[in-house]
Amino acid sequence: MLALARVLRRRGPRITLETHGLATAALERVIDAIDVVAMDWKLASDVRRLSDPRRGPVADFHDDHERFLRVAQRAPEVVVKVVVTPASADAEIDEMCARIAAADPKTPLVVQPVTPFGQAREAPGAERLLALVARIARVLPGVRLIPQTHKLLGAL
Repeated sequence: MLALARVLRRRGPRITLETHGLATAALERVIDAIDVVAMDWKLASDVRRLSDPRRGPVADFHDDHERFLRVAQRAPEVVVKVVVTPASADAEIDEMCARIAAADPKTPLVVQPVTPFGQAREAPGAERLLALVARIARVLPGVRLIPQTHKLLGAL
């Protein structure tokens, strides 16, 4: 993939990496061929690792995502995306914002309400989403709110 990215980049297309934001070592190997890193920031209040117990406390993703973001910033452009559910915890969102801001407060953050599908039964309401965007904007002024377009188009 690295060789392909390098060849394409020399021909003009911008190379975008859409990623879960956890494979830092893999990113290190390809970052010099990437123009845009679009990474997800997982919230433990919404996503469990396979290694987490079925019940009880779970490990958060903040340290892993922060390490990934620090490498991603070597690309000309970085965008962070977070999917929020009704269970998304304010404290976890605040921690995510603080870590992104510490890396670069100009980093755009895209907030996407979960699309009810599969195990996701409901999306956060409009009032909750507007409150989240206002809360995030105090730390990250480049916050955007968009739907999970790929799910709306049926590309799951």
